[in-house]
Amino acid sequence: MSILGKLENRYIRHSIFWLSWILGFTFVKSFGESLDHYLAWLSYYLLTLPVFMIHTYLIVYWAGTYFLQGARVLLFILIFLISLLLFSYVELWLTEIVLANRWPGIFSQEVNRFSIGNILVSGIGNLYILLVFIAARMIRSWYLADKDKQLIVRKNLVLERADANAGIQPQMLLYAVSGIEKLAMHSKELVPSSLALLSELLNSVMQARQSILVRVDEEVQNVKRMLKLYASLLETPMPRMRIEGDNLSMKMLPAFILFSPLEIICRRNSWLPGGFINVTILSPEQIEIDMEAATPGIESLNPIQIQRELNQLYPDSFDLSMEAGKEKVTIRMTSRS
Repeated sequence: MSILGKLENRYIRHSIFWLSWILGFTFVKSFGESLDHYLAWLSYYLLTLPVFMIHTYLIVYWAGTYFLQGARVLLFILIFLISLLLFSYVELWLTEIVLANRWPGIFSQEVNRFSIGNILVSGIGNLYILLVFIAARMIRSWYLADKDKQLIVRKNLVLERADANAGIQPQMLLYAVSGIEKLAMHSKELVPSSLALLSELLNSVMQARQSILVRVDEEVQNVKRMLKLYASLLETPMPRMRIEGDNLSMKMLPAFILFSPLEIICRRNSWLPGGFINVTILSPEQIEIDMEAATPGIESLNPIQIQRELNQLYPDSFDLSMEAGKEKVTIRMTSRS
């Protein structure tokens, strides 16, 4: 949420609090009385509202922030007592000069209105609103802290699950095991090599998972291992790769930025591109992949589904855009890190 939005929410909350205070206590003070009583007490709370507000914000947001710690507590107590007497006096003074003449039966003019006893009694009302405000603020802070804690716990669970999934690539593993089972039914001689390729691929993927950035050649080697495994399972020729970009030997890529979208597309469609897979490294955080799409139905691939699976493996790590036609698939991957 933006700073402006937070300020607007704060103004709304405080406005609701003070409006509830005015209407609630007007009702309590006037319950069962005539309409004139309602009008008198409504006028009182509207008139004294600035006094209550200044007193409350002075103690909560200034004195409580800067003096309620260490040896400064004594200074806080002094400020608290002085402000209590001062604002109580101001409240009585406003009531005397503005309201007592208009509603003498409700706000009677007393000779000793400004005695220390009356000031202290009036201060109890000021203290009450102060305590209510602090209690409401503390309850809200507790609620937000508890909400943030639950959000952090949920995020940690998602990240832990994603980390485990990324380490073992469950969809890839299930697809490969299923492919090996099918292969065993008609080409048993290919099963041992496919199992060896799967073991090698899982081992390299788990090692790459330990790193945030990998060298270009390491990322490409993992892609080639995946393509070699899928070529074995699908009994099709393995496509070749061409890598373009400046200073490739010096570049580091986010791990899986090339591997994951290709693996998901090939697995979802049980398909390997023919010819070459052309990879252009635009920057360490952005790559573009072009490949042949001669297989019928490849143009119907849904990039939203691919992005969803990427987010399950690597939450908020990669953005994907894809154009799939009858002859060509173009993918652009961007790292958010």
